[in-house]
Amino acid sequence: VTSYLRNNANYYYWTLSPGAFDDGAALVLRSDDDGYLVFGYVVDFSALRPVVSLKSATTISGGTGTASSPFVIN
Repeated sequence: VTSYLRNNANYYYWTLSPGAFDDGAALVLRSDDDGYLVFGYVVDFSALRPVVSLKSATTISGGTGTASSPFVIN
């Protein structure tokens, strides 16, 4: 399934921080087959995508967001 969250993803991927704990085990939000975020145990097989939080006034002045043409953030 292709969606904003799963675009070009071959595996599920984790978000950065644990969202809950279950009997001492960390539960982290990860993508599912439909691109929704669901809780999964850290021991599950998945990938990690980096995340950057930006202020709402941030603008992009160039780039396409690819490795060869990264976004230019102002």
